[in-house]
Amino acid sequence: MRGGWVDALVGHLEGRPIAILRLDASYWSALSSSRRGIGEFTIAINHDAFVSLKAPTLCLLIADAGSGPKLMAGVIGNPGAVTTIQSRVKLKRVFPIEPSSPQGLVKLLENQTHVTALRTRLAKREELMTLSAKLSGHIVEMLAKIDDNHVALRSISSSLSVPRRVRGNAALEEQSLRTALRAFGLPVDAPADKVELLSEDETAIARISVDQDEEFGTYAVSASRYVSRIHAIEDGFVEHEARWVRGMDLVGSDATGRAIYSHRDERLEVITANRRSLEHALGVDLIYINTIRRNVVMVQHKMLKPSDGSWVYRPDNQLDDEIARMETFARPGHGGKAEYRLHPGVFYLKFVKRDASIRRGGILMPLDHFQSFVATPASRGPRGGIRVDYDALQGRYMREQPFVDLIRAGYIGAYAEDTMHL
Repeated sequence: MRGGWVDALVGHLEGRPIAILRLDASYWSALSSSRRGIGEFTIAINHDAFVSLKAPTLCLLIADAGSGPKLMAGVIGNPGAVTTIQSRVKLKRVFPIEPSSPQGLVKLLENQTHVTALRTRLAKREELMTLSAKLSGHIVEMLAKIDDNHVALRSISSSLSVPRRVRGNAALEEQSLRTALRAFGLPVDAPADKVELLSEDETAIARISVDQDEEFGTYAVSASRYVSRIHAIEDGFVEHEARWVRGMDLVGSDATGRAIYSHRDERLEVITANRRSLEHALGVDLIYINTIRRNVVMVQHKMLKPSDGSWVYRPDNQLDDEIARMETFARPGHGGKAEYRLHPGVFYLKFVKRDASIRRGGILMPLDHFQSFVATPASRGPRGGIRVDYDALQGRYMREQPFVDLIRAGYIGAYAEDTMHL
């Protein structure tokens, strides 16, 4: 039984068919020796070549590698004009695939009509061209039958399904990872030093891009040479097919996904607890640990819905249960002489408007502030819901950037001793 990511990728190709990009020998040689290698690069092509491209989408790259044409797969983005006659386009998440040549790909196809169509397109030797939607879907289905292609295709499928607006857990966690990376001055595609993985779960969609070594021979994780890029995923966050990644640990089903990042002398761990044992124990779905400052902050996310012009959260037993679990661990401790906290509380609530842009951070409140706020008449909406908006809070809330800065400085979160206990 094929994974849901295959159906998602085939569905994407119905509207944005596969693109084929050719790289000549000189360009391939230059890319292979560049700092980032072939895994991610940009290329400038004449405007006319992009007429039929519907990006972002899956791209098959055919490179003249000296020993013969080499076949790879990646994601091609939207072009942007850079000169009067050329546009620049970015390729990312580029992986080797099997078969490793265009001739092998033709032989892989089972439908004779598609075989003829692919041969015809390849014979034209255009620098950039697109295939039909039906041919694209058939190619993916054939490639997905080869186990060695699963890491590449799943990563590509996940990249093409990244949520853009907040409509569910996947989008909330995408937004939360952005917060975590910004807390340490890292870009959203920053590499992780280490990833611990959950057992495979078809309800989770990995957004992990694994870079290859120069010979595309092994996959690895090390602190000295980053080879893994992490993106948020639905529910599991860093779930992947662990058997494909040498050097990564597979943790049991009672554990949660964890990614470890470092930046200069700073170190950040991001743990997803959503709908797993940690959430049942602590009442939170995301945990940030600053292992240098030794502070920990835990966040529970809630979606706000529109009601009579305001944004409200309907009280329910789930929120009550989560707060009760937070309160069990919420008693602040005492720090050492060299420690200082503006607020030693561990638990925060983050409210995000449904359909808001994924880039918008929402409203953040410490647990004790939320509890005092809901005890006031200003917190009640016209139908009894908890009204969490700018007017009701009268400016007393945190946006994402101040929250990020305070985590990074170690100014909020548990004291070091409590962090170690937690």
